[in-house]
Amino acid sequence: MNRIGIILAVFMVRAATAQNVEFVRPLNSASQLLSITQENNLERSLGELFPSRTLHKATIQDRWDLIIAERSMKKSVTAKLSEKRITYDILKQHGRKYAVVIFSGLWKSEASQLQVFRIEAGGYPTALYHSRCWRSNFSDSYHEIQNMVFGKDNVILIKEGENGKSPFVIASLFNFRETRGYENTKRSFWINDLTPHLPRLRALVDFPLKSLYGQVIKLEKMSDHLRLQAADVEFSWDRNNTKAIEFWNYDKSSRKFIAENNLSILRVVDGR
Repeated sequence: MNRIGIILAVFMVRAATAQNVEFVRPLNSASQLLSITQENNLERSLGELFPSRTLHKATIQDRWDLIIAERSMKKSVTAKLSEKRITYDILKQHGRKYAVVIFSGLWKSEASQLQVFRIEAGGYPTALYHSRCWRSNFSDSYHEIQNMVFGKDNVILIKEGENGKSPFVIASLFNFRETRGYENTKRSFWINDLTPHLPRLRALVDFPLKSLYGQVIKLEKMSDHLRLQAADVEFSWDRNNTKAIEFWNYDKSSRKFIAENNLSILRVVDGR
């Protein structure tokens, strides 16, 4: 095969790979932070980095089946993969651009993994963090990622829900920070789990961070703070039933979401 034929074959393989992946793009256009070329490079790279083997292992409960899968060739492991989905959001923090990504693969069941990438020149991703894999908590799931800039940092909200069947979702909130390395030290990266919980209900679910289970989970940016709301699943949604809704404000000093009634008490104690 001549050089032109090789280049064409490689292009066709990449195109086929991209066609097999469903991308759930940012709620706000990524073009605000990335050019079209950078966005295309990012999506192509994420498609190539799709962790098929890792996700597939997470869907296998029987130990013997897992041993067989680990001994199998890569092609046979991925052959049963019926759906690949990549949900991502782009954010800018401390002068750098990042991609927060949820990879999801469907075999007989679905598994997902949360990853964070630094976006380099040209839109190419460098991996910084990956969570453990988790099995979907819904039969027909979807994921959402939303970020809100607050001060110099971003607060990220991730959700897992069921398409068109239930108003309830599982959610987590977190922020992260990457510090520069010096001559004798490496770069460091850490994630801070910000997830609160409803006082009357705690869900035992599979999720990479602490989980908040409820309906109408929403993160809003107010004039001087971030506000999180969630409705208790023990109540049906009713705009006049305020007992069903819990509100939290993000407290910068403690870097936590604090229930509004507790926050007012805290301010009195601290004299703020």
